[in-house]
Amino acid sequence: MTTNLDNIKSLYKEVFQIEVIGSNVEDAIEKGLKLTGLNKDEVVLQVLSEGSPVLFGLIGEKPAKIILGPVYDKKELWIKSFVVRLINIIFPDNENFYVEIENKENGFYIIVEVKNEIYNKLSKNSNIEMYNSLVHILEILLYRLNIKKSLFLEIKKF
Repeated sequence: MTTNLDNIKSLYKEVFQIEVIGSNVEDAIEKGLKLTGLNKDEVVLQVLSEGSPVLFGLIGEKPAKIILGPVYDKKELWIKSFVVRLINIIFPDNENFYVEIENKENGFYIIVEVKNEIYNKLSKNSNIEMYNSLVHILEILLYRLNIKKSLFLEIKKF
């Protein structure tokens, strides 16, 4: 019999942890931080392979490989990394955006600050279908994480 805790642990491993490859461990960590929008102190990482450089140009380089995920007991970080990865999927060439999460008494607030051209594609006023889709995906995520609060999504320009 699986419990809700087992489901959340499984969800964490499947959705929130990512495997990252880099030329060395530091490179892999930097790539992972960029992909999740988190800082080094907001993640837990496991080094799978240290990697090895090219030896005299004869033997091929072996990349470093890590598994990186948000700190397990901070679900706000789970949501933040999910939103960052989702925006990166929708707009792969966009590097300038910020995501803030505020877990307040009256609700769960997600604030996304984006450039003007992305704002026009995400905002409730410009593209209600895209906005509603994002809200729906995030509400499902909150439900799966057993967070029983109202969701507020705000898209801002910077």
